[in-house]
Amino acid sequence: VTNVTRVDYYVRDLTNNPPVPNCTYWNPVTRVWAQSNTTYWITLSAPGDFTAGSNVAWSTGSITFSSGKKYETGARGVDEVSNIQVSGIPQRTFYYDTNAPTTTLTNIADGNVLKAMSTISGQCGDNPAVNASGPSDNWIRIKRLSDNRYWTATAADNGDYNSTSEVWNKCSGASAWTFQATSTAIWTNDVSYQVTSKGYDFARPETEASGDKTGNEETSLNPKTFTYDTTLPVSTIT
Repeated sequence: VTNVTRVDYYVRDLTNNPPVPNCTYWNPVTRVWAQSNTTYWITLSAPGDFTAGSNVAWSTGSITFSSGKKYETGARGVDEVSNIQVSGIPQRTFYYDTNAPTTTLTNIADGNVLKAMSTISGQCGDNPAVNASGPSDNWIRIKRLSDNRYWTATAADNGDYNSTSEVWNKCSGASAWTFQATSTAIWTNDVSYQVTSKGYDFARPETEASGDKTGNEETSLNPKTFTYDTTLPVSTIT
């Protein structure tokens, strides 16, 4: 048995092309995506002998990806006598996503006057709607306009307006999300509030593990302002 001396790889655009002839492949020489009737294999620039059973780190180098597209990459080994791997070729598919998601508040409209608000609800959609990583985590910022302080949620749906710096509280849910606002301290009669939502998607740097606030961050925010009013009206007969 001879050692593997070379690794070839390919990168294929699956967005508009099924994995059949005439697919679009990355060409590192011309640095463009081009049609090919056969799999366009690329030889790594630094081949060498690989010890059997060892792990070898390799990189494709810089590739021009486009957001909102789906890609596939694969690799094969070639040994000292030019035997080429034809089965068991490892393949991975992935989406390339640099677009931030968009959140909307569904039960608060700008300028509302509300007498009750136990749950703040919203939705989050990634952009574009297809070939995106999808909504991951959503956050909400509640600002009390009477003193410009921010609500900081704690365990058991408690909290306080104890911060003059903006505070983002995590919501429950991804595509559809909610934030519980049942604490007796969160709303005060005849006070106005500004509510802002922000979402993140599942895209992340290749070297970073998934987690809260690791995806693309929504930056075009759309705050809503409402007034809380529990005062009963008074009528008189004149």
